Amino acid sequence: MTGSGTTVGVTDIHGRLLDHKPVIQSEIKYFLKEFETKRSNRDFDKLEQSLAGITDIKSEQLPEVMQLMERQLPEILVQISAATTTCQRLIDSEEQHLQANPLEEHRKLRAKRWAEFREKLTQERDQVDIEHRKRITAIEEHFELHTQKLALE
Repeated sequence: MTGSGTTVGVTDIHGRLLDHKPVIQSEIKYFLKEFETKRSNRDFDKLEQSLAGITDIKSEQLPEVMQLMERQLPEILVQISAATTTCQRLIDSEEQHLQANPLEEHRKLRAKRWAEFREKLTQERDQVDIEHRKRITAIEEHFELHTQKLALE
């Protein structure tokens, strides 16, 4: 029996020295219990803080914000309307400017006047040329007439 007692003693010593399973399991259970307790307390505290914040917003800030909004909303709408009207006037003005394009109209008008001026100049030049030819012809006839008179004499 001494051999089996020694075996039991060695197994017991071996179990206590090298087998840490029961100790680790108890530590794990303790850690989990503490973690869950702290976590649930932390979660509960956060929920309480959230509830307090929401209650504060609902009871105090929401009515104040609603009153402020009711006072300011008509003024804001008037300002938005004025801004919209101003923007629309600017858009209309820009569209008229783009459609009218005064520079292009002036260019076309100048081109038309220039063409009329050149046409008038051409007509006057033609009249001067015709008048010049008539006078040259008259002078030639007059010169010829004098030449014939001189030749007869």
